[in-house]
Amino acid sequence: MNDYDEIHKYHTDPLSRDTDGDGIEDGTEIDLKLNPLNIDTDGDGLIDCQEGDSVAGQRCPSQYDNLWCQGTDPALFDTDGDQLNDYEECVT
Repeated sequence: MNDYDEIHKYHTDPLSRDTDGDGIEDGTEIDLKLNPLNIDTDGDGLIDCQEGDSVAGQRCPSQYDNLWCQGTDPALFDTDGDQLNDYEECVT
């Protein structure tokens, strides 16, 4: 991603690979339709890097590496549509 797009299109920091600090690089978040300015794109209480296979291979920063939920989608509040958000399903 070029600096112009980072500044004017995505409003990310061209001097940081990961503007929101969630462990997923800005370009990857944009490719995955996640928000590179928000550590929890879908607002379910899980940091994007803690969710699912779509971010496999990305490491969470140490303050967030205590939890990982396989099979959830960081872009969906309730991946399986059962009225429990992904955080509730993951920790209960």
